[in-house]
Amino acid sequence: MHTGIPRRHACIAAFFTGGRLSPYTVDGVFTPTGETLLQIQDRVLPRSVAPLDSTRVPLFTSTPGFAAFHVRAGFRLWENAALTVDCRNLFDRNYRHHGSGIDAPGRAGFVGWEQHF
Repeated sequence: MHTGIPRRHACIAAFFTGGRLSPYTVDGVFTPTGETLLQIQDRVLPRSVAPLDSTRVPLFTSTPGFAAFHVRAGFRLWENAALTVDCRNLFDRNYRHHGSGIDAPGRAGFVGWEQHF
């Protein structure tokens, strides 16, 4: 499913009954959440927002902003050697680039050594 495309209940039903979800459905229930198709439709596209099955509604109308804090420092230890320390996402915040479908990595640290001969 594309991010900005308006959807209707039939789109959600087609995705639910398609082949990609078949390993995760048993007797009409989506096993990761325990929901039926109707429950998923009501959660994702409530009747208060889309009262008719033909009503198309965009699921996402904006992209939330985010900030991640990274620190990188390098130290020249000798004339021919340097050490680099890199800490990423120090506050371990979850974020996602628009339309990527990939959540941010958690907190991470790197140490690098550079040696010249």
